[in-house]
Amino acid sequence: MAKTGQILSSDSAGVNQILPHVNKWAWDLYKTGKRNNWDPEEIPMTRDIQNWNSDLLTDEEKHVAKRTLGFFAGSESLVGNNLVTLYKYITDPECRQYISRQIWEECLHNDTIVHICHSLSLDIADVYEAYSNIPSIKAKDEFLMNVTRGISKDIDVDTFEGKQELLKAAFLYWIVCEGTFFFSGFAMLLSMKDKLPGIGEQIEYTLRDESNHISLVQLLLIKLRNNIQKYGQKSL
Repeated sequence: MAKTGQILSSDSAGVNQILPHVNKWAWDLYKTGKRNNWDPEEIPMTRDIQNWNSDLLTDEEKHVAKRTLGFFAGSESLVGNNLVTLYKYITDPECRQYISRQIWEECLHNDTIVHICHSLSLDIADVYEAYSNIPSIKAKDEFLMNVTRGISKDIDVDTFEGKQELLKAAFLYWIVCEGTFFFSGFAMLLSMKDKLPGIGEQIEYTLRDESNHISLVQLLLIKLRNNIQKYGQKSL
């Protein structure tokens, strides 16, 4: 990609030229993300299994845990789908490096849900079909899928309207979904960390990943706004 500092481009097939850095803030966040390397299968679940199969957790607590896992089971994959779609349009090399890392992290978060389900012998349908069976989860997922559908069609990022569509998708996924929906779920699971320490540790690793995602988008949205003002037909 040409080292112009422009975040969006209609040329999605060019070389990702990392050096010399232009948007080093994205590269620095990529390096920060690498330092949070982890594997859910390395986190022991022995105490979680013992406590889940005892009377330590109430039925209400188990219900909250299963519903929260059910939301994450669907929404983590939706974030990954959106990132793959955004990747086509966000062509800055450093940003692409970070987004590639984030796509891997979303796969890791999906792996976490699988590891928890297998460890606790949860009803797979109860967790993985929540996106279609639980109205509140279905509503959130439909909201998110409609955002991705909006950028799945070939949009013209050389127009103001195209840039605005990308800006909306970035905001709704990184801020509303990951910054609000996800953090609400983290709070519910972390409130039970004393009873579910393995899940709690996995959520803490996930939370670090998500905090980096939000740090990226805070800077990215500013840069996108500046690029819309510079390259678009009118300013926001």
